[in-house]
Amino acid sequence: MKRLLQFMAIALIAFQTASAQQAKEEKERKFKFGMLASLHLHNFEDGNTIGFANKNLSEYSTVNFGGFVERSLSEKFSLRGELLYANAANSHLIEIPLILRYKLCDKIYFYAGGQLNYMLGERGSYFNKMGLGFNIGIEYNFSKNWFLDLRYVYKDSQQIVFEDLPAHVQSIRLGIGYRF
Repeated sequence: MKRLLQFMAIALIAFQTASAQQAKEEKERKFKFGMLASLHLHNFEDGNTIGFANKNLSEYSTVNFGGFVERSLSEKFSLRGELLYANAANSHLIEIPLILRYKLCDKIYFYAGGQLNYMLGERGSYFNKMGLGFNIGIEYNFSKNWFLDLRYVYKDSQQIVFEDLPAHVQSIRLGIGYRF
């Protein structure tokens, strides 16, 4: 009887330990949500630089904002999808980045990914409705919920066309985010 009670106690402790570990892993893999706002500095090119040089910087800076959802894939990797709104050069844009993040240390992540760009409303003769882009960046988490985001974004030549020559947009973004 005494051995049976010892065996049951050991089995109960092992079950509790395994359950706690599984609960911890499930908690880490849950989806996390948040908000993001950033300032962009754009450079437009069509074979000849027509961006920052001799231009009013306010014409080439915009602000975007939106939300994101992220999911941990492992201890070092996570996936984040964002839905961002931007008002650039009197155009309303929706950007949908999908990025793979790598955790370098507790506070720093590197990431890269693609994005879909969609222009809302009237677009003029120089713009196509849809476009693709690529972004790469670094994220610094200065608290459990708050982080800074610095990224380079390259938007493809399919969305902007000047005189039948494809053009592209490059931007540097500095943002701040809050994770719930």
